[in-house]
Amino acid sequence: MIEELDEVYTKTMAEFYVQQGYLNEALKIYQHLLEQSPDDHDLFEAAVKIETKLAKQPKTETLHEKNLAQLMCKWFDLMLAFNRLKKINMLKALR
Repeated sequence: MIEELDEVYTKTMAEFYVQQGYLNEALKIYQHLLEQSPDDHDLFEAAVKIETKLAKQPKTETLHEKNLAQLMCKWFDLMLAFNRLKKINMLKALR
C-alpha cells in the first residue's frame, strides 16, 4: 500500500509560481515556509512583496463583471439589430 506524502514546499517552487504569475499560490507556499522558519527574513520579504503586488492588482471578479457587462450590451445591440432586420424582411415580403 502506498502511503500519502505530505506536500513539500520549497522557496524555489514559490519563486517559480511568481515567475508564472501565480501569486496566490506562491504566497501560500511562503506562508507555509514562514510557519516552519519564522525568523527567515528573506521569506518574509518575499511574502510582503507578493502581498503588495496582489493588493495593487485589480480584482478578477471586477474584470469578469466588466467583461460580462460589455458582452451583455453587445448582445442587446445585436438583438435590436436582428429585430429590425426581421421587420424589414417582413415588410419586403408584404410587397
